Amino acid sequence: LELSTLQRNVTDEDVDVGKCIDEALEYFKADIKKKNITIIKSLQEKTLKTKKEHLYILISNIIKNAIKYNKEGWDIEIILNKNRLEIKDTWQWIPRNEINKIFERFYQVWEARNQEWYWIWLSLVKKLCDMYGRNISVKSEEWEWTTFYITF
Repeated sequence: LELSTLQRNVTDEDVDVGKCIDEALEYFKADIKKKNITIIKSLQEKTLKTKKEHLYILISNIIKNAIKYNKEGWDIEIILNKNRLEIKDTWQWIPRNEINKIFERFYQVWEARNQEWYWIWLSLVKKLCDMYGRNISVKSEEWEWTTFYITF
């Protein structure tokens, strides 16, 4: 429902991206602890003109995927600089032949198909990026890592 009704609000506000990241990490604190994941952060100050709820949806969905598909006891790296946000997990990968499909509504990568998490959320993330003129891309190395990049 959110995906079909999503519209950009003309009354955007200045939102602190680092604070939004910290709020998402706090929300998933129990999941992070349960999987004994180490969060490695390098956050520069960055403010965006946006709707705070939209930025939170974008960031929290990528972080949720990183937690869900990360191996127990491994790391998640979050790097924020003036031009880009990177969120990298250190276990799950996306096969090269499927990487361009992950932003399609209801698409699931072959590894995730027998889990309950639906990738519709990534289509919402993509729609938000498109709506605000931001680019989102993904790189993945087999048996190593997957990184989501959002450029501002």
